[in-house]
Amino acid sequence: MHHRAFDTRLLEARLAELPHVLQVAYALLIVERLYPALAAYSRETAGDEARRLRERLDETWDGLEKGTLSAARLRDISDEVYELRPETEDNPSPISSYALDAAAAAWEAIQSAITRDVSHVAAAAQIAFESVYMHQEEREGFAPQDRADQAAILVREPVARELEAQEFQWRRAKALSQAPQAGVSTLRREFGRPDHSIHGLS
Repeated sequence: MHHRAFDTRLLEARLAELPHVLQVAYALLIVERLYPALAAYSRETAGDEARRLRERLDETWDGLEKGTLSAARLRDISDEVYELRPETEDNPSPISSYALDAAAAAWEAIQSAITRDVSHVAAAAQIAFESVYMHQEEREGFAPQDRADQAAILVREPVARELEAQEFQWRRAKALSQAPQAGVSTLRREFGRPDHSIHGLS
């Protein structure tokens, strides 16, 4: 993305302050906000990508809460999630790019669990931001030409709401850092499975 609203370096520095399990939980929450778009796409195209991703996300959440996921199983999940990217050429849809974003962010989240590299968490966050930014561009029917146009997009509710969610959930994760395993359960309970995607899809 060509504007400066999303600061990858700052986010990575802040994520580094969190225990690893809370970094992964933060990434999974981003995926949860994108997931309803994949669910809508799967219904539209009669695909099973959303069901299969839901199963893998739930398995990852459960393992993260209980500390039971092995590195080998995470690698298997990563491979499965990678293969769940929608075949948009065979099943074209106006929401196909948002469905792809959900799968891409899920892969980044699982990679963060495997590698312990916060760049994967930041990548998931950036995918979500760019996805909702593009959605707002499409809603308004124009591509920003200058900083004033970019600023106008950034204050629109869907975009601003996603940036606020990323900020608030980082602060919530930070507050739970003294008991990270319990913190995973708290984050999942408080923020998991929203009814609508960041694009307003359900």
